[in-house]
Amino acid sequence: MLVDDFMKKLFTYLSVTFEYELIREKRTHMMIQVKPDRSVVVTAPLDTKDEKIDAFLQRKLRWILKHRRHFEKFKPEIPKEYISGEIFRYLGQEYQLLVQGATDKECVFLQGDKLVVSSWRPQSSLYTRKLLDAWYGQEGARVFAEQLQLCAMRFKLPHVPKLAIRSMTSRHGSYSPRTKRVCLNLKLIKLDLALIDYIIIHELCHITCHGHNQDFYDLLESYLPDWKRLERNLRDSALSG
Repeated sequence: MLVDDFMKKLFTYLSVTFEYELIREKRTHMMIQVKPDRSVVVTAPLDTKDEKIDAFLQRKLRWILKHRRHFEKFKPEIPKEYISGEIFRYLGQEYQLLVQGATDKECVFLQGDKLVVSSWRPQSSLYTRKLLDAWYGQEGARVFAEQLQLCAMRFKLPHVPKLAIRSMTSRHGSYSPRTKRVCLNLKLIKLDLALIDYIIIHELCHITCHGHNQDFYDLLESYLPDWKRLERNLRDSALSG
């Protein structure tokens, strides 16, 4: 095998950006690999133009993202330091944390691709975490209540079930027939609305079908014909980040 060139390259398409290793060698076709550390390696013939490599990556983008999500599940979680530059997720999008001193009142808000924490104690990571946790809690209460209302309308329920929000390690949600309450994992606020709605509709189906039998899945499919795709996307999501 003759390797003529090896370099780091940056791929950007729509809202996706990632770095990849490009290896040019004596071969007849291009090959792509996603390693367990989520790094991407492209091996191409010696004379392949950059434009052709970009087009190849665009065609393979769904496959790349699927395998990177798969390996993400096995990557040890790196504890957040709650400092500027770290990545936090909200409603399926990634935002870069920006911690700054407050000139008036403390607040947390989105600004473009930034998640801004305006704090009286910007040097304190623990205090930044407290402000962020409170913001996620407020957003979860607002978004989950709105989506529960919308989803319940589809079921034509006489009353919208009560809502509880908790931090859970192994469950996305639950429904209690005794309390008539839907409980959602606060970490769901990091996922996009389609997946949040999927969890809510899943739990609302339990109002009439308590187990996961065929009747349950028939009912679920009547409200969400593509629920299997949503379930796969949910499994591929990593809620720790």
